[in-house]
Amino acid sequence: GGTNMANRELPSPSLLRQLLSYDPESGKLFWLPRRPDAFAPSKYSPERRCKTWNSANAGKEAFTYRMKHGHRQGSINDQLLLAHRVVWAWMTGAWPEADIDHINGDPTDNRWVNLRSVTHAINTRNSAGKSNNSSGATGVDWRPDKRKWRARVMVNGKERSLGHFDSFEDAVSAREAALLQDGFTKRHGALR
Repeated sequence: GGTNMANRELPSPSLLRQLLSYDPESGKLFWLPRRPDAFAPSKYSPERRCKTWNSANAGKEAFTYRMKHGHRQGSINDQLLLAHRVVWAWMTGAWPEADIDHINGDPTDNRWVNLRSVTHAINTRNSAGKSNNSSGATGVDWRPDKRKWRARVMVNGKERSLGHFDSFEDAVSAREAALLQDGFTKRHGALR
């Protein structure tokens, strides 16, 4: 994630919801009408600036500018922001701490089902030496055929599947639970 963007205070998620609407199905952001109090007086009155802004922008798609690697961006209060990060903050009420990954690899596709936070393994998919489906978390990988995350553990040298999960976090949790349980039975096995 770009640290240069973090130097300035990001707009609060509640401000984002006042300025933008988001359609999770299409992945598009739209400008909401603004009130005059959103505009500082300049040469023109806030009322006049507000009317001009609304007639030009209200209801229109926002964050339509495509950067050269395909991500969409736009600006709020003269601050350039990436659309997928704005969507995450709008939906969850918090700016993402990690990178946000487009699951299908299309950086223009900001549908909610296509975004996930890469908390554990900052997006290692493109780094050398990793297979293309690796999440970077041991025992968890993405299955494109099933469009799900698979969790596995090693038991007595054999691989055991824990099933397939919609979210990366759920797959990691399933593994952690299985490992804890496994550790517990090993420790307490002698008592039975």
